[in-house]
Amino acid sequence: MGTRVGNNGYTAELTDGLEVVYRNPQGRRLKAFPDPLAGAPGLGALLEAQQQLRQQREACRLRAGEWAPAGVRAPRALADADPLWREALESEGVELTDEPGEGGLWARTYAGFDGRALTQLLPEQLVPYRDRMMRAMGWEPDGCFSTGIPDTSGGALPFPERVLAAHPECAELAVPKLLALQEYMDTWRSLHKTDVDGVLHGLEESAPALLVTLLDEMADVALRQREESTAAAWFGRARTLERAQARAVDQEWLLGRYLAYAGGKALPATVLRAWARELAVKGVATEKDLSRFRQVVIRRVQASAEVYPQLAVDVRKIARAAGLDPERELATLLGEHFMAGGVSPADDRFWSDCLKGAAMDLLGEHAPESARQVLRLRPCRFRDSPGVWRELLERTGALAQLSGEAPGLPAGEAAAWLSRCVLTNSDRNGPWPVMYELAERIAPRLAADGVPVEFRYRRIGDRSDGKTPLDLIDLLLEHGVPVADPPELLGPSQLYHLQVGRRPKLEHLQADERFARELRARVRADLEMTIKGLDSNSWYQPHDTKGGSRSRSSSTTRSGTRRSAPGATASGRSCARGSTSRNWSCCSAVSSTWARRRTCSSRTRRPRRSSRLWTSCRC
Repeated sequence: MGTRVGNNGYTAELTDGLEVVYRNPQGRRLKAFPDPLAGAPGLGALLEAQQQLRQQREACRLRAGEWAPAGVRAPRALADADPLWREALESEGVELTDEPGEGGLWARTYAGFDGRALTQLLPEQLVPYRDRMMRAMGWEPDGCFSTGIPDTSGGALPFPERVLAAHPECAELAVPKLLALQEYMDTWRSLHKTDVDGVLHGLEESAPALLVTLLDEMADVALRQREESTAAAWFGRARTLERAQARAVDQEWLLGRYLAYAGGKALPATVLRAWARELAVKGVATEKDLSRFRQVVIRRVQASAEVYPQLAVDVRKIARAAGLDPERELATLLGEHFMAGGVSPADDRFWSDCLKGAAMDLLGEHAPESARQVLRLRPCRFRDSPGVWRELLERTGALAQLSGEAPGLPAGEAAAWLSRCVLTNSDRNGPWPVMYELAERIAPRLAADGVPVEFRYRRIGDRSDGKTPLDLIDLLLEHGVPVADPPELLGPSQLYHLQVGRRPKLEHLQADERFARELRARVRADLEMTIKGLDSNSWYQPHDTKGGSRSRSSSTTRSGTRRSAPGATASGRSCARGSTSRNWSCCSAVSSTWARRRTCSSRTRRPRRSSRLWTSCRC
């Protein structure tokens, strides 16, 4: 028979199976909580007892499940003291013994609601703090005996008892706060910051040291639950309170805290900067402080590949306060940064500050392999500054390796690097201007290696941004750099996707038979409309004889007479001559025809975009 409380004829009963059964005045079982039962004396205690006993049952099952395969024998007195323990030990097949245990865990029995009891296995040092917490929940200590079961806690106290151990002077104030926080942790999968902050409200004035400890505890819980932003907020608040109270903190413990949150992606730049300001006090800062700060920064880079904009400034300040060489210390940090990986030119301000002093020049001494790391950098075309990237290549010695001025780069690496950079460092206007400068700088090395440079050709239907840089190919050919064979019809690509703006004459490209052949064929295909999808010249159809006076192969003058379109022959075909000739006699005619058709023909539609290719050939 279970324990029963009632009000207005309605009852709530806690059964031996730890279920709460609600009944109406007629004794009929109800499916939901009846409103008339609200406020019944003892109802709150009954529900709390149900929660505690259920947690005890689950804890017994977990312990017994660990003991059974390990061959641990449990004292029979444990099963006699608590029916929940007897049920768990019998279901898991744990062997019972009548021998008295010595040392190890202690079985502590607590008596609670309506004479119900539960027995917990506790390390000896935990017993007084657990007693205090259980009393606050209505459970009184009632017996204790040694089990002889080994204690694996290593002397560490769990939450919330370790908070009581750290602040015994605040125990009366801390216990209700701890019970409320424990309830949130047991009820919700993740902590709600607003609720927790409500529990902690007022402690900043009454018990600031206790508040720091609770903030750290809640930050750890949030970090385990992968609530990085919440963990970062509580961690930062705890460190701010520490500085405000001028508390003496174990620096190694503090370093471990910073490293844990840096590795968990829960260390914001504001908290790191505040720590840097605290360290950068002249006469107080030491080389060890700078080393700790550098460890945290590198751990943060490894976890999230993030550096904050003022990092170089902060490192120099701490180094000066410690009496060290700022540039050399910054170079050491940069070397470790490159070794850790995750280097990105995204933060222009950070890299600009690094480039202002001699740190980047000293980097080669601390991390000679940093040049190879810089060669892997690819600026984001929508955000990063190509100027900073270009300066990094120069100052770290990476550009000297590409150009052959310094050893360290195998043959063919420079060609592969240029191919990748042209692909990534381009936008809808073609390659960045800096790519032309870099290509010309390393062209002698590329020619000496003899490894062809490969390019990606924009094709019809390709939705990615970028253009086919024929002007860059022309530049490389001018310096004798081998370039991979072009695809048929240069892709095929729309003519307005061929980049020729920097070298519109394409003299060296036209002098190369491979490119000249495909370029002629591509322009001819646009005139004759022999490729499906090439609709940029759909209004110019010299082979179409239908439409009378509106024929697209001729135009009508104001006087009513008809005249043939330049570039059209008597048979209505294009006048492009000689499939292998390098000189295109029709190009001037085509250019003038395009200009007249846009104003004269009544059936024409505007071309998508005029191309400089029509006037770039040598007629």
